[in-house]
Amino acid sequence: MAPGFHLSPRPLASWWSRLTRDPWSDRIDWQYDADTSGTIRKDALGLSSPNAAHATIYRAALGWVIRLFLRRLPIDYRRFTFVDFGSGKGRALLAATEFDFASIIGVELSPVLHQTALRNIARLPEGRRRLVRALLQDAASFALPGGDLVAFLYNPFGPAILDQVAARLAARGARGHAVFVIYINPKFRDVFERLDAFEPVFEHRKGVIFRYRSAKR
Repeated sequence: MAPGFHLSPRPLASWWSRLTRDPWSDRIDWQYDADTSGTIRKDALGLSSPNAAHATIYRAALGWVIRLFLRRLPIDYRRFTFVDFGSGKGRALLAATEFDFASIIGVELSPVLHQTALRNIARLPEGRRRLVRALLQDAASFALPGGDLVAFLYNPFGPAILDQVAARLAARGARGHAVFVIYINPKFRDVFERLDAFEPVFEHRKGVIFRYRSAKR
């Protein structure tokens, strides 16, 4: 169960500075004194991988949206690993620490975003921080961790990469593990629907939660 909203015990001057610098920053930034807001063009992300062509601009999902979908998961969080594909500056990773996931992993292709994510994760309380791993890695080559999974995607890349990720998630489900996919801004949801391995269990104007069909509620 997720705890309520608690402000980080950082000096009030820090939040005043943030307000004057970026009045549109997300509540998660205020809560953790983090930097997860803003929009960054692809050409400013420092991408060098052959798969950079399939990446999108950086813009994080709203914190309330992330938390809404995490709360809607029909699972015992303690059994699951949370994996954010295209984790950016780490906003979804910070939000995921408010739930009882066994572990939390971010996979990010951009070294620019990855370094910011590391700084943001370092601001977490120690008990939460030790659950999080941020990896500078291509999602196309990322080896899924063992056990039951929750995959998080905020439209991080196009169908060429999403096809590979979805197929690996389906293969994990076929081996008897529970697999859920939170897909925010699901521009390519047909990738999951074509597989005929996933079914929607929650839909909202902001996105959808898919479950591998054999996964129990």
